[in-house]
Amino acid sequence: MVVNVCPAATSKAPPERFWTILTATDRLGEWVDARFVSAEPPGPARPGQVVHLVAPSLGRQWPVRIDVVGMDPNRRWICPSASRTMSTSR
Repeated sequence: MVVNVCPAATSKAPPERFWTILTATDRLGEWVDARFVSAEPPGPARPGQVVHLVAPSLGRQWPVRIDVVGMDPNRRWICPSASRTMSTSR
């Protein structure tokens, strides 16, 4: 059995401050266990954008594709699977 645990923290900073970090696609590698490859179109995360990363696991580099299908500004960006929703809490 494999158990993955994601670290979590709380902060009194406003969601807008985190939103800037969460939507900077070229900086995703600073806070996820993956290396940023590209974003099409380039720039901050937005609906219709496809983000490509490479994640290490089991001695290999695995391609990761994130399709941003929607956004709820300052709260979350939505990917096709609910398990891939990246959000801030209020």
